[in-house]
Amino acid sequence: MRRTWLLVACCLCASWAQAADTCEEAPALSPSRYLRQLYLDLLGRPPSIDEYRAAAMKGAVTAEDLNELMTRDAFYAQTKAYHRALLRANVNASVFNNGESRVRPTTDGAKPLEGRPNGSGTTRGRNGIGCDHFIEQDNCNASREDDHAEPAVKICRDSNGVPMPVSFDYDNTVYQCTALTAANCFAAASAGLLAGTGTGATDKLLYYCDMRRQPDGTLRPSLCLPDPTKPTTAALTQQVLDSDGRVVSFVNPTPVASAAFNQLDRCDLTLLDNRGIKGSYIARRGCLQRDGYTTAAAPYWDTSGATTVTSCAIEAQTNAVNPATLSSCETGAFTSDRSCGCGQNFRRCEYAEGTTQVHASRVNAVNDEPLQIIDSVVRRDEDYFNILTTRRSFMNSTLSSFYREKLGIGVWTVSPPTSLEAMPAIDDTGSATEWVEYTRDENASGVLTTPAYLLRFPTQRARVNEFYEAFLCKHFAPPAGAKVPAADDACNRENNLAK
Repeated sequence: MRRTWLLVACCLCASWAQAADTCEEAPALSPSRYLRQLYLDLLGRPPSIDEYRAAAMKGAVTAEDLNELMTRDAFYAQTKAYHRALLRANVNASVFNNGESRVRPTTDGAKPLEGRPNGSGTTRGRNGIGCDHFIEQDNCNASREDDHAEPAVKICRDSNGVPMPVSFDYDNTVYQCTALTAANCFAAASAGLLAGTGTGATDKLLYYCDMRRQPDGTLRPSLCLPDPTKPTTAALTQQVLDSDGRVVSFVNPTPVASAAFNQLDRCDLTLLDNRGIKGSYIARRGCLQRDGYTTAAAPYWDTSGATTVTSCAIEAQTNAVNPATLSSCETGAFTSDRSCGCGQNFRRCEYAEGTTQVHASRVNAVNDEPLQIIDSVVRRDEDYFNILTTRRSFMNSTLSSFYREKLGIGVWTVSPPTSLEAMPAIDDTGSATEWVEYTRDENASGVLTTPAYLLRFPTQRARVNEFYEAFLCKHFAPPAGAKVPAADDACNRENNLAK
C-alpha cells in the first residue's frame, strides 16, 4: 500500500520541482498537526478528540499506526476519490445519447411510452414531437381527426409493417394557426370561414383547416396558413389550386435558390420518399405526421412483472434493418429511421423516471469500473503499476445486462471486454453496488482500456496527454519561443506529441 502514496508524493515533488531547483525538506510538525494531516490525506477527515488523545498519550505516530490507517474502509474510499479526480473519471458529457434514445411515459390518451429525439424531425416532422396518443395504430380507421383531409381508408402500415401516419397537424413554427369558432372543418366551410380571398369555392382553404388536439383532449378546428410575419414564409403568397378550386400549395412567385421555403404543400397522411427510395420515409415539410399507439413486449427495465406495455408504434418496432434499404438499425441513427424502433424489449432505448434512471446508472457504472480495479490493487498490496496493466476488472448488474443483452448497441460506442460466455451473468435485480471480478481479453490493460478512460478521452492524442499528466506529472508544451508551423508542414502529421 505504501507504493501508492509514495508515487503520489513523488508526483507532487516532481510538480513542485518544475518551479524550483530542489525539493526542500518540510519543517517538523507537532504530533497533533502531523496526525491531523495524516487523517486528512488518508481518511479524508480530521481525527476525533479520542484519536487526538490516544496519539498524545503515545507521544508520536508510529509506523504501526500508519499501517492501521491504511486498512480502514475510509482509506480505500479516499484512494478511489483521489483516482477519480486523477483520471477525470466521468463520461457523462462524453455520451451524447441521453434524451436521444430515451422513452418516457405520457399522461393522456392511451398513455404510451414515447420517444421525442431530434431524429423525430425526420420521422414525425419536427424534433421533439411524439405520436398520437388517441389512435390505435393497427385500428387506425376507427378514429379520424381530420376527416375532411384524410383518405376514405387510411393505410395503417405499409407492406413491410412500417407504421404510417394516422393523424397530422400543421407545424406552428412554420404556419400561423388561428382558432375557428366551429365544431369541425366542414362546419367552418359552411360558415364561410374557409373561403379565402377573392372568388372561389366556399371551402377554398379546406385543406388548411386543421383539427388540433386541445389540452382537454378534444379536437377544435384552426386555419393554418404560412406565417406572414416570418422571413422564411412571408414570400409564399401565390396559391396553387386543384380541380375543385381548393388550395393545395403556397409558393413564392419569385423563387430564390437559397430560400428556406419556395413552396409548401398541404399536409396529409402521405409521407415522402427519403432520397427517392421507395419504402424509406421522411415527413413532409411543415407537417407533423404522427403514428399511433400499439402494444409491445415489456421493456428490460420494467420490474413490475407486466409482459406488455403501450408504446408509440415507431418505438415499438424491433427491426434489425430498414426493410427498404437494408441499412442497419443497430446504430445511433435508429432514432431518425421510421422503420427501426427501440428493438426487442426496448433494448436500444433508455428510460429515466422516478427511481429507474437507466442512463444515469450506466454512467455511474462506467465511471466506477476503473476505481474498482484500483481499489483491488491497493487492497491486495500489489505493485501500484498493476492498475495500468492488469486484465482484471469488475462488473455490476448494470454493466452485465448492458453487455450481455447488447443494450444500447450503436449508441454507446463500447464493445464487450471479453466473450459473453466469460462475463459474469448478474441478475438485473442485483444491487448496482455489488461488483463481481472477472478477467478481460488479452488486449486489456488496467484502467487505460476501460470505457471510462476510452470514452472520456476519445482520441489517441487525448489518451496519451492524460496519461502523461496523471502518471508522469508533466504535460506536452512547446519550448519557449517556439512558433506554430505552417499548415502544410510535415510535423503536423507527427502522432508523437513529444515531438
